[in-house]
Parts: sequence; C-alpha cells; structure tokens
Amino acid sequence: MNIESLTIHDLNGKLINTVDMPLNKINLRNLSSGVYFLKFKIDNVHIMKRLIKE
Repeated sequence: MNIESLTIHDLNGKLINTVDMPLNKINLRNLSSGVYFLKFKIDNVHIMKRLIKE
C-alpha cells in the first residue's frame, strides 16, 4: 500500500491542510481541539477516517 496524498478537513468539509507525500507521522500540533476528517488516497482509492483531537 502506498499513501499518495492526505487531506485534513473540518466538520463542515472545509480543507484545513494537504499533505502530498505523507510520512509515517503527521504533525497535528497546529490543529485546535475538535473533530476532523482525514482523507487518504491509497493506490487510487479514497479512504476517510474521523480524528478527534483533544
């Protein structure tokens, strides 16, 4: 599996950040507490996961 890209969206769907070549770790320090959605593109398939930052 190869992660091609990663985008971070808020609850309203607004794009917060784009990571074109994600590494094993993603810096989330700049995000405020709340709920976000991570949208991964892996081998031309889009996968969305919910993230809760406290």
